[in-house]
Amino acid sequence: MDVKVAEQPYKPTNTPIVEVVNINNLDIYTETWSVPNNGEVKGIVLVMHGFAEFSNLYYTILDLLSTNGYECLFFDQRGAGRTSVGKFKGLTNEELVMKDIDRLIEVKILPRLEAKAIKNDNFYLVGHSMGGGIALNYLVLGTYKDKVNGVVVSGPLIRLHPKVDPNFVLKLGLKVLPGLLPTLQIDSKLDKELATSCEAWQKYLFEESLSNPVGTVRQFADMFERGRRLLDQEFYASQKLTPQQLSEKAILIVHGENDEVNDPKASEDFMRVCPIADKKLVLYPHARHSLFIEVETVFSSLSADVLGWLAAH
Repeated sequence: MDVKVAEQPYKPTNTPIVEVVNINNLDIYTETWSVPNNGEVKGIVLVMHGFAEFSNLYYTILDLLSTNGYECLFFDQRGAGRTSVGKFKGLTNEELVMKDIDRLIEVKILPRLEAKAIKNDNFYLVGHSMGGGIALNYLVLGTYKDKVNGVVVSGPLIRLHPKVDPNFVLKLGLKVLPGLLPTLQIDSKLDKELATSCEAWQKYLFEESLSNPVGTVRQFADMFERGRRLLDQEFYASQKLTPQQLSEKAILIVHGENDEVNDPKASEDFMRVCPIADKKLVLYPHARHSLFIEVETVFSSLSADVLGWLAAH
């Protein structure tokens, strides 16, 4: 996992503890961002990245949360980042996604909660794009969903924007190929300028090979299905969530109005379909897909919104 990465434009004030943890027979790269100066830990946060991403792209939000009292655990997911490079990129599936989260919670989160090290046992999920879709799904069907106070998701993959949505032939292929060639790698050729309007971060994305948008047929099929069911009322009904479970969960969605990767209108549709009552959607004018690496004016507004929501939940 000794992988060279380009120098990023943001220099965090906090320093993470790096640890490689064996999860379900795979060595997974993790970072723990502790609250500095032995300050009060207001909550613990499990952060899930987007498609083909890795930890460095999240230093802004990890630094923000940890320096404001929220201990963070970040991991380069199976099939991405320092955990899986080269021919291993994209090697994952829906079952392993959920099992890896379960095991990380068991190994890294539950011991902290059981030791009463976290104020009021506050535990949150934060996710961006693909990771946002994972977090929203986990809140409904995850093994430890009842431990989670709520989720904060940025530009969640619920439905692709029409400008990048695969055509009919490609969609048909994603229905057939996962059963035939699940590990076939595909370069999505996603335009990195769609991520952010910040020129410094754009430059970084073009220089950094770890964030090249390569995945497997199985991975693509699973993440699109994950988003589709978030707009399916039968999905929620099938999980048989009790009124108490629905009342105890909370969701904050933050989405750029100019996101041409994941459709902001899908987040609006989700707000109408999801039966969880305590949910909020904040749209940011002129902002693109990756709000955590957007220009300072956008990130400043987002920071206030996220910290305010966490404090209230």
